[in-house]
Amino acid sequence: MQLPLWCAASLAALASALPSQAQTSPYETSPTSDASTAMSRKTMFKLGLGLHRTFTGFRGVRLPITLGVERQLGSKFSVYGNLVTDLDLRERPVYYLIGPSAATTFRPPFLSRYVIEAGSRYYYNQAARMCHNRAAGSLVGNFIALQTNVDFEPFYTGERPQRMHYSFAGLSAQWGMQRRLGTIALFDFSVGPGIYNKEYIRYTHNGTYYQSNTYHRVELGVELNLRLSIVR
Repeated sequence: MQLPLWCAASLAALASALPSQAQTSPYETSPTSDASTAMSRKTMFKLGLGLHRTFTGFRGVRLPITLGVERQLGSKFSVYGNLVTDLDLRERPVYYLIGPSAATTFRPPFLSRYVIEAGSRYYYNQAARMCHNRAAGSLVGNFIALQTNVDFEPFYTGERPQRMHYSFAGLSAQWGMQRRLGTIALFDFSVGPGIYNKEYIRYTHNGTYYQSNTYHRVELGVELNLRLSIVR
């Protein structure tokens, strides 16, 4: 017995609307749902350790701790800000003026400097990386960046630092990469040339005592960052 054409079409539509037995329950979650959520976030908070070389170079054994945030703008751009603090891990000599002569002391391990960084990144070749099954997506991939930073260091007037003072500011163009390691870890690397106004100290003797004057001079340098962070 043949069914009318309109009846057969109705049954076919009804069958396609019925839920399949293999359909996932609404209370079940995919094992990759957490990773997908992390990858799709537009704002990323970072707390990390790593290697940080400023324009003035490496200054002994230090432990850089970075607290940062990065916000995605559109599909390829982002803006970010970091606070980098250096913990000096060994004693080192410090020269300062006391009365008519100079003196030397050894400072213990302590917070030796901090840097405020701000910049913007352009994550390029996102579509091509996805087509080749490479790391890409929200705040992930290779990038070029423009970054400015301001450096502060302790100011000594005796055996102990009295305050943190402005040391120098810089502007750099960087190339780098950012990769997620699971859902909570992040690898971040960048390097590039830049300019900065390096601080110098000039000592003069007026016949009675020494005087110190600071001045800045624009120079070329290299900015290098290598960090492993916990992200949220």
